[in-house]
Amino acid sequence: MSIGGRWAVALLAALAVSLSANLFLGGWVAGRAFHERPSVSWSGGPGDPRGRPERGVGRFLEGVPPPARPVVRVAFQERRAELGERMRAVRGARQALSEAIARADATPAQIEAALSELRAREGELQAAAHGALAAAITALPPEVRAQWRANGRNGP
Repeated sequence: MSIGGRWAVALLAALAVSLSANLFLGGWVAGRAFHERPSVSWSGGPGDPRGRPERGVGRFLEGVPPPARPVVRVAFQERRAELGERMRAVRGARQALSEAIARADATPAQIEAALSELRAREGELQAAAHGALAAAITALPPEVRAQWRANGRNGP
């Protein structure tokens, strides 16, 4: 029995798609297994134990001079509840904006009000984060503060 015509073309296409998918997945698995992603976690150990890239404070700490990291980490951990509350408020404001945008009868004033609410919540989050950062910076010895400043792009 032989396969010809449309069946042969369909079979070859299916084989090509299958081969491509397998090569892609194999490369992705190998890349994740052998590629190191240096980062700093809340605990100070290398990387996120769940295998995800760092976000938030952990990512920020990558740019902080190493001697300052424990002080900055503690300052943010001490305010973790407040920062979490502020972040939830930002997420709520984003959700409200998304809902306003999705409404067919939304007016420009309603969209602007939702945007204004989002700006206010983001400002509160930023103010709380800046408070933690200011507390950490003022607790650092002058030589560590000088390292931070000398690092240039990583200043507050």
